[in-house]
Amino acid sequence: LFRSVTEKKKPKIEIKEIVNEVFHVDPETEREIARLKRELQDISSKRANYEKEIDVYLSQVNVLRSQKPAVEYKEIVQEVVKLEKSPEILREIERLKRQLSDLETSRVRTQDQIVALRGERGDRKTHV
Repeated sequence: LFRSVTEKKKPKIEIKEIVNEVFHVDPETEREIARLKRELQDISSKRANYEKEIDVYLSQVNVLRSQKPAVEYKEIVQEVVKLEKSPEILREIERLKRQLSDLETSRVRTQDQIVALRGERGDRKTHV
């Protein structure tokens, strides 16, 4: 009984433990986080640029698809020359051929005459 009364009279002591934990981020980890954030921002920016570029190309392709196929025309000009021999021209050719033949015959006779005259002159010089 006595115990129970003394226990009742004994002040109760409750122990409260308060722990203040302070966390500090490692400087290397902070640098890595900053680098990764920059890299993520760069990649996001590049992706946005690529998406804009894709949109431009898609719109250009759609415009090209909607157009009718272009037809190229090549103009080839050929000149055809027809040669005709008219009767007048044929007669003129024959006349010129005869004239040429006559001149050739005359040249041969004149050359033969020159040779003969040289020979005769040579004979007379040796007889004198």
